[in-house]
Amino acid sequence: MPQAVPIQMPVEPQYVGLRLTADEYLRLPEDGFSYQLVHGVVLMSPKPSYEHQDVAGYLFAKMREFVAGRGLGKVLFEVDVQFALDLVYAPDIVFYATSRVPARGAKIATSPDLVVEFLSPATRSLDLKTKRDDYAAHGVREYWAIDPMTLEAFCWKASGTGFDQVSVVDCRLESTAIPGFVLDLADLRKYMQG
Repeated sequence: MPQAVPIQMPVEPQYVGLRLTADEYLRLPEDGFSYQLVHGVVLMSPKPSYEHQDVAGYLFAKMREFVAGRGLGKVLFEVDVQFALDLVYAPDIVFYATSRVPARGAKIATSPDLVVEFLSPATRSLDLKTKRDDYAAHGVREYWAIDPMTLEAFCWKASGTGFDQVSVVDCRLESTAIPGFVLDLADLRKYMQG
């Protein structure tokens, strides 16, 4: 009986710094590392921290239950979204309204209605400036950036000229992209302390 040969994964990321189109990027073989294509350059994404995964899982579950229970669309987790010929991000969470849900099995080239990113020290400036500007330029209606360590939240909503920053009032982040959905940061803090 033949013996199974273990698959050898690269020790170092192979694709960092490559200049590619979105189509070339999306055809790269998996090497065990996380990447994004930012204006034609492949950047490595750090592995999420415990807090990042915990907060992201909490919010994903809340959003998915709310959206599915009302037939509002689809909530997806860490999926590649092609925003332009040289721009592919894998946001932590995306929401698509029912009329805009991408077809299963196809590459996603439709901008989400809502994008949620969880900040880390390594990606904070990318998330708060570059991604924010790219999401605004490519038709995202609403963008949330949440720090999983401090639970500080930032929110931007589409306007005629890009994004307008919206204040988080009374620890409540209200979505316009998902009608009726509210993230209560006080409840999230209780969850994280439990």
